[in-house]
Amino acid sequence: DAVGSASPSGPRASCAVWIRMGRINEDAFADVERFVRWRVCMHEEAMNQFILHSSPDRIEHGYLVVFDCAGLGSKHLSHKSRECICSLSRIMQRYYP
Repeated sequence: DAVGSASPSGPRASCAVWIRMGRINEDAFADVERFVRWRVCMHEEAMNQFILHSSPDRIEHGYLVVFDCAGLGSKHLSHKSRECICSLSRIMQRYYP
């Protein structure tokens, strides 16, 4: 994951969190609970970086999440990976709206 600017600088500049889906190793999908905990930790770390490096105006305007799908393959579309993504999606929608 990476945190960076998604638009020109200034008080209304957007911050973006890139999630590089194609870089996720197939082994990461072996345990759904472990995968979700790992992804939530990564997301929280990105948010901490965003808060540390942003002005109050920028924080007020929020951030973008960019799913970089470059490099996605069949391993990312397996039954186990879909279970992981569905579980993560429920957590993110409920606790990180």
